[in-house]
Order: sequence, then C-alpha cells, then structure tokens
Amino acid sequence: MVLILCGFGAYLSFKGVPLSELFLTKEGSSSQVIIEGKSFTVRLARTTEEQQLGLGNVPSMPKDEGMLFIFPTVEYHSFWMKDTLIPLDIIWIGEDFTIIHIEHNVQPESYPEIFTPNTPSLYVLELNGGISKKYNFERGKKIELNLQNDVDTID
Repeated sequence: MVLILCGFGAYLSFKGVPLSELFLTKEGSSSQVIIEGKSFTVRLARTTEEQQLGLGNVPSMPKDEGMLFIFPTVEYHSFWMKDTLIPLDIIWIGEDFTIIHIEHNVQPESYPEIFTPNTPSLYVLELNGGISKKYNFERGKKIELNLQNDVDTID
C-alpha cells in the first residue's frame, strides 16, 4: 500500500515557489483531463516530492483545474487530507482510463482518515469538492488524458 500525503506540513515553499502559487496553472500549461466532455487543466504530480505535497496548504483552486497524480505502478494508492485547506473530490483511475472510485467532497477536517479504493489504480485526480456530482462523474466512466511532457512539472 502506498500512502500519499495530500499536504506535507513541513513545507512552506517548494523549490522556492510559494505554496499559494504552486498549483495554479502556469501560463502555457496545457495538460488536460477530459471527463464526459468537461475539460480540466491539471498540474502533474509525478515525483514523490510532488505527490507528498499534493494540494496541501493551497488556499483555493480555480473550478476548472486540478491535480493529476501519475504513479509508476498500479497499486492501492491511499490519500488523506493532511494540511489540505479546500474540499476535494478524489478520483481513482485505472490503467484503462476508467474511473474506479470517487470520494466526493472530502473535507479538510476528515484528517487523519485515510481513503483507499477497493481496486488498484494508476492515476488519481483531485478536483474541487462537488465537481464530480455537479457533472455526474461516476464509476465506469472513461477519461481522456492530454498530457504535455515537462511543461507542468515543477523544476
């Protein structure tokens, strides 16, 4: 089991970038996740550091943005809301690009509860809380990924 921390309290900045700006989409970023025709610009969390930081200490996020965690292997990826300030929908996605589980509108106060689906995943998408229900995203729906190489990574 892999435990990914959605927030890591020791960080006030990450590689010199203030947390409040870290996950706002950079100008020119164009990685997209598309579900049921609705497109979200996403920041990519591929490294262990990026995944541990997640959306921790981020005070707000535009409604059409999110974070996509890309893991090297299909596993049971667990999440919690440590240091997360905003409600999130956490969407686990299989290697076949199908939604396998959604935790809806997870509140920051839920910490230290750990969320783990019953099915292994390769990707996890975090969106603002309530988005999944607003657009009727559900288990079994296919997603499309349009990922740009290193444009969205944090150097």
